[in-house]
Amino acid sequence: MELPIGKIILSLRKQNSVTQEQLADAVGVSVPAVSKWETGNSYPDITLLMPIARYFGVTVDGLLHYESDISPERVNEIVKECLGRFEADGFRAGSDLCDGYLTEYPNNLSLKYQLSGLLPWYAAKCGEDEATAHDAMEKSAGLLKEASRSEDEKVAGAALYLLACTYLQMDQPGEAQKILEKMPEGGLDPKKILPTVYLQQGELGKAEKLDQQNLFEGVQGAAMALTGLASVAMKQKKWDDALRYADAQRKLVEVFGLEDFMSGSVCQLYLLIYSRRRDAEKTLNYLEQYLSVFPYDFGKCRLSDNFFFSTTQSKKASIALNFSKEKVIDGLKSSDDFDFLRDDTRFQDLLKRFAK
Repeated sequence: MELPIGKIILSLRKQNSVTQEQLADAVGVSVPAVSKWETGNSYPDITLLMPIARYFGVTVDGLLHYESDISPERVNEIVKECLGRFEADGFRAGSDLCDGYLTEYPNNLSLKYQLSGLLPWYAAKCGEDEATAHDAMEKSAGLLKEASRSEDEKVAGAALYLLACTYLQMDQPGEAQKILEKMPEGGLDPKKILPTVYLQQGELGKAEKLDQQNLFEGVQGAAMALTGLASVAMKQKKWDDALRYADAQRKLVEVFGLEDFMSGSVCQLYLLIYSRRRDAEKTLNYLEQYLSVFPYDFGKCRLSDNFFFSTTQSKKASIALNFSKEKVIDGLKSSDDFDFLRDDTRFQDLLKRFAK
C-alpha cells in the first residue's frame, strides 16, 4: 500500500509557507531528500516522523493519515456523530471519538472550533469529577487557540470570543482581558464580557462604567427595534400590535429615566400610529405633546444625573429632537400622514402657535 506521506508533507509545507530548505535544516536531512519524499520516490526514515510531525504541529498519526481539507458538510456530520456518542455513551466515549477525529484531521480548524465546546459542556452535564472537568476545559482552550488562527474571519473571531469566555470559567481573567482588548471591532462584541473580567480582577470602576455603557446602548437599540417593529405592524394595518410596541418603548424609556433623551421619539411613534390610523383626536393630542418639546434644552441631557448611567458619557438626544422649528413645520405640512387634518382648524392653530 502506498503511503500518502509525501503529499501530506508537501501540503503542510505549503500551508505553513515553509521552503524545502527550511524543512531539511529543521529535521537534519538534505534538500534532495525532502524533494524525493514529496514526489513519492522515497519515504522519510521512521526516526524522522516525530521531528517532522513536531515541526508542523501535528501528530505522527496525523502526519500519516492527514487530509488537508474536509467539507463543511463532513464537519457537521462529525460533530453530530460526536454529540450522539456523548449522549448515548457518556463523556469518556464522546471524548475518545472527538480525539479520534482531531487526530485524523489535525489541521481542520473549523472542526476544532466546533468540537471545542462539546468537551467542557459534556464534562459538566455527565457529572465528571473536578480534575476531568478541568482537563476538558484546558483541552477546549487549546482547540480554540488553534481555531483562532483560521483564515475564516468568522471562525477566528468566534474562537477568540469563546476562548475569552473559557478563560473566565477557568478563573484566568487576565488572559481573557488580553484577548478581548485586542479583538477587532465588529462581529462579536468583547465589551459584553469585559465587565466580568474587570469584576473578577477587582476593577469595579471599569466594570461599572462599561456595564452602564452597554446598558445605555442596549436600551437605545431596543427602542429603535421597537420603532421598527411598530413600523412593520403599521404597514400590515395591525394597529393594536403597533400600539403595543409603542407602549413597550414608552415603558422602557420611563424605567431607565431617559425621558429627557427619548421622549420626543416615543411621542413621535404614537403620533405616526394615530395619524396613519386617521384618528383625529389622538393625532392632535400627540402632535401637541410632540411640539411641546421645542425649543429643546440640550443642557438637560446629563446622563451623570441618571442612576443607571451616571458614568456614561452624555450623548445627543434623539434625532427627532434636533430638528429646527422650520423643518418640523415643513415636515408636518408636506407629510401625507396629515392630509386628513389639513382643513382642521385645530391642526392649523397648533402649527401657528408652534411657529411663534
